[in-house]
Amino acid sequence: MKQPNNAALAVAITAVLIAGCDEENSGCPDVEENGHKTYAGHLTISDAADLELLEGYSQVGGDLTFSCPNCENTDAAICLEHVTGDLTISDNTALTSAAFPALEQIDGHLYARE
Repeated sequence: MKQPNNAALAVAITAVLIAGCDEENSGCPDVEENGHKTYAGHLTISDAADLELLEGYSQVGGDLTFSCPNCENTDAAICLEHVTGDLTISDNTALTSAAFPALEQIDGHLYARE
């Protein structure tokens, strides 16, 4: 299996972050009255079941780590707008695309590595 090119992945992630969300095609559910459906605490995505936990959330109140060797994409994060900690994407041997079309703010750092 061909290993992902981390430099290309970082560029793709950066491009998506700069582009922002296409509101006409977001597919995000209505948010709660306060404007955010928040996952409270740090979240580590290590398998497909973990990835499903993120569906519909617009905010993670802590660090978000994608370290999922069997996940091919980050599609469940389509509604994610804000990460209050670090966003780390690492150890994802099957990952072919990482897109966060609604993501507007990361309070910590963005890490993309092998």
